[in-house]
Amino acid sequence: MKKPGRKKRSPKVITRVEFLRMQLVAAEAVWKDAKEQFSRAKRRRKLAKLLARRAKTDVKRAKGQFAKAREALAWAETHESTATRQVARRKTRKPGTAPKATFAKKKISKGVRLVRAPKIAEPPPVTVLAEAVIREGNDLVSQGSPPIPGQE
Repeated sequence: MKKPGRKKRSPKVITRVEFLRMQLVAAEAVWKDAKEQFSRAKRRRKLAKLLARRAKTDVKRAKGQFAKAREALAWAETHESTATRQVARRKTRKPGTAPKATFAKKKISKGVRLVRAPKIAEPPPVTVLAEAVIREGNDLVSQGSPPIPGQE
């Protein structure tokens, strides 16, 4: 016996529901893929930011090392050129020719070195708590406290 008010579902309605289910599954797959791409892009940006920070610090460090190397080279060149120039001057020199570049003359030491007395380190500052402990120890000694076991 048929129940009143209940209609049979047509095959057309069933296929429509199935079609919507398939669309839902496809949309969910696209959504998960987009979410994964977003997280990968976010990770890439974070890594790029970290690499940029590291590169910036590397640039600063390299710049400092470059400046130090340049100064060391300039110092070595000036000292080497003054030493070689003096040696060249000792060799035979034609009269009337002047040296190409003028350098500042280095002061000649008199051979006397000043010996400084070693500095004696100052004792560390005594705190209020340490002073109190020292006073208590002095009071106990002056009162004739009992001897400490093992130290008689």
